[in-house]
Amino acid sequence: MLASVDERKAEVERLYGSAFDIGIGVHVGRAVVGYMGHQSSVPTAIGDVVNVASRIEGANKKTGTRLLVSEDC
Repeated sequence: MLASVDERKAEVERLYGSAFDIGIGVHVGRAVVGYMGHQSSVPTAIGDVVNVASRIEGANKKTGTRLLVSEDC
């Protein structure tokens, strides 16, 4: 994912006049995955592990990183 973003950064900035980047947070555990809602065609994951992964992803800005992975406890 990071390599793909890096390959496209210059083109996206040229087309839209704005730079972008991504942060990735990885956490492992059990989650409920399925189609939520009446006519949803996009699977969704919910659960504590999803929330932790989201917080880890958000920590990339604070730490100046692009990829953070949690440690197994």
